[in-house]
Amino acid sequence: MHSEKTISVAPGWFYLFTSLAVLAGAIFSLVAGIRAEVPLWIIGSVLLIFIDIVLLCGLFIVNPNEAAALLLFGNYKGTVKSNGFFWANPFMTKQKISLRARNLNGEKIKVNDSVGNPIEIAAVVVWRSSRRPKPCSRWTTTTNTSRPERSRRPAPGQCLPYDGPRTC
Repeated sequence: MHSEKTISVAPGWFYLFTSLAVLAGAIFSLVAGIRAEVPLWIIGSVLLIFIDIVLLCGLFIVNPNEAAALLLFGNYKGTVKSNGFFWANPFMTKQKISLRARNLNGEKIKVNDSVGNPIEIAAVVVWRSSRRPKPCSRWTTTTNTSRPERSRRPAPGQCLPYDGPRTC
């Protein structure tokens, strides 16, 4: 089993402004190389623009109540939990993980205790995503809360003492 490793990454604003300055310089150099008809400047400028665009792909944002799991070619490298604008290796995959607390309110169901007295019970479940890189964001459509009640009810035609005459 893998354990979570919190890592710190570089702030994104420095890399953003540096990359934009290098991109502007490369475009200026490309235009100057085309005007002067110097193929070495043109090739160098195009290569620098390509490298700069690849480095800009390393920028990412971590929102509040979110984290980013960093994977390098499928291998887990760490998790960024602090909020902000960051830069990491552009070849790393940044998977967003929701850290917010989720609630599930179960419906009231009727059960019998060992003596046969009817009891109404319900459950409220609160959870947070802890280890899964891909939490189920559509849990409301995939969870059926009426299933436990159906499994505890007797077969059709059999009535419980607290059931009314119309429910049997």
